[in-house]
Amino acid sequence: MNHSLYSADRQTHRRTIGSAFVAIFIVTLLGVSVISKLERGPASPSVAVLRAGIPLDTTDGGYFIVR
Repeated sequence: MNHSLYSADRQTHRRTIGSAFVAIFIVTLLGVSVISKLERGPASPSVAVLRAGIPLDTTDGGYFIVR
C-alpha cells in the first residue's frame, strides 16, 4: 500500500473508498437508530379523532357543532 496519494495505485484507492463507504454506513445506521428511539415516545394524538356516523358541521371559527 502506498502512503502517498500522488503515487497510489488502484488497490490504495479501492481501500480508501471502501473505508469511506463503511464509515458512512456506520454513521447512517447510528443516526437512524437514534432518530427511531426518539420517535417512540408515548403516543398522544395531536388532532381530534372524528368517528364515523356523528353528523358534524363546522363554523367559520373552526369549532365543531354537533347536531
